[in-house]
Amino acid sequence: MSLVHMIPFYITPVWSDEGAYALFAQNLIPQGVHMYIYGTGIAAFVPLAVLCLHSVSFLRSKAYELFAYLHGPIAVVFLGMLIWHTKNFLLSWNYLWATIAVWFFSYCIRGIYLNWFYPLRMSWLIGEESSVTILPGNAVKVTIPTEMRWRPGQFVYLRMPGISPLENHPFTIASLCSDDFPSNYGPEYRDMVLVFRPFGGFTKKVMATAKRKGPYKIYRSMLDGPYGGMQRELAAFDDVVFFAGGS
Repeated sequence: MSLVHMIPFYITPVWSDEGAYALFAQNLIPQGVHMYIYGTGIAAFVPLAVLCLHSVSFLRSKAYELFAYLHGPIAVVFLGMLIWHTKNFLLSWNYLWATIAVWFFSYCIRGIYLNWFYPLRMSWLIGEESSVTILPGNAVKVTIPTEMRWRPGQFVYLRMPGISPLENHPFTIASLCSDDFPSNYGPEYRDMVLVFRPFGGFTKKVMATAKRKGPYKIYRSMLDGPYGGMQRELAAFDDVVFFAGGS
């Protein structure tokens, strides 16, 4: 829709008459105090184009960490340029401040949820003790004794500040939460196991750190979740088909 809006405003003046290109070029420079016509349109379109191109699955998979770090700030830049492009009409800037307020409020709610709605040891301020084991086949196993409870098929977001303090990554839980398998930490604990194959970014850092520090290193892990999973009991069905996949 941005292209549909933009193309006629750029093409029509150039095609209309001989003096149109000069008018087109003139509109790219400031008009009055802090007012652009075409220039602010370009300023809003560029971050939007970057967001769209970087969201293509091929480019996102090649540089996911860059995408994860930049898509939020670029979205804010796009919104600011878009409001500027409207030339302060009506209450346009109020929409920008309202959007930023909602965005900031969501992060505050997330912090409160992680720190006061979970037991203190499970909050991102303290976290859980965990161990990292390198498995055959270039795989990594992270074992986290926790009081958290989960169901088959659920996943958690994992943060390991000693390896990468600002990164949260989702991993499917590969262990069963059952009273038949208590943790060595105590009867109220269960060993949550996450298994993944390192490719790049965070998973590659986990592998490299585990090789460097050895198998007896204790890490701090922050968990967010669990999420997803099955909402119905498998015992309610006569036949069940399982599809297994992973990295």
